[in-house]
Amino acid sequence: MNKVSIILPTFNRIHLLRETLNSIFFQNYENWECIIVDDDSTENVFQIVQEFILKDSRFVYYSRPENLPKGANSCRNYGFEKASGNFIQWFDSDDIMLEDFLSTKLNEFTEDLEMVITSGYFWNSKKETKEAIELVNSDIHLFEDFIQWKIKILTPSVLFRKSFLNGKRLFDTSIKRGQEAEFFSRIFFNLEKSKFKIKSKYLFLYRQHTDSITSENTSYNSEYKNSSLFILSENFKRAEQIKSSILLDYLNKQIINLFFLSIQNNDSSLAKKIINTNFQTLTKYGIMKSLEMIVIGKILVAITFPSFTFQKRWKNFSFNWNE
Repeated sequence: MNKVSIILPTFNRIHLLRETLNSIFFQNYENWECIIVDDDSTENVFQIVQEFILKDSRFVYYSRPENLPKGANSCRNYGFEKASGNFIQWFDSDDIMLEDFLSTKLNEFTEDLEMVITSGYFWNSKKETKEAIELVNSDIHLFEDFIQWKIKILTPSVLFRKSFLNGKRLFDTSIKRGQEAEFFSRIFFNLEKSKFKIKSKYLFLYRQHTDSITSENTSYNSEYKNSSLFILSENFKRAEQIKSSILLDYLNKQIINLFFLSIQNNDSSLAKKIINTNFQTLTKYGIMKSLEMIVIGKILVAITFPSFTFQKRWKNFSFNWNE
């Protein structure tokens, strides 16, 4: 019988953790282990976890080793090292598994599949509202569609075969935001259609609230924006490899938006990085247009002027992506 390792990084939020662990405890599929990795919480997370360990040995607690960088990425990677199951399910400490979350995914696996992708609900527990996260299951181009957010894949969405992940670089501990997006981008790139299956069934509640990771720090944060640039730049390189004009155009527009946002927030370091790397890359696709972006971009950074006119103009530039 297949064993699933559920890897759950956590930091504080003990008022939500018990509900999440209960949703795992009541799964109708029984062969699982839940590896909880505490990211040096200041609240007494262990007290909550111990309640579950005492009644069910399938729950296991670890504290992130001090030699590993702080953050959920380190906890996810460390949990993978401790996993004994032949399937891997990363999960977040504030989300909820519906009772057939594991069984439904496992029932879809065949020998050829490396992952099964399902859906869930955006959930506001305070307002008691939920919105279905739709997954289109026809003519999927997984990497391209995910990058453009045409297909919404979140941390709870994917159940992996562990052997597929062995030896691969997992979560990048150097970035501060968008860790799952960066990881999925790498994993989905050039993945054969025969290796994954999408099932449009709603199996989890993805919590939306003021204390959730997706809601925190909505103001400008330079570290987070640098992470965004890293992800955009890496995906731009991948789009170049597959010569996807649609994706290159989409990513370039996102980088232009980030450039003007950085000026607006006096983040000259990030703005200069975009000029010297991303705008410079465009010279091979359109020398005059890219030179305008480089020269005018430097002036806009110097005078701290996020010109809406140039932002609109540059986003309308048509580059020869086929060169």
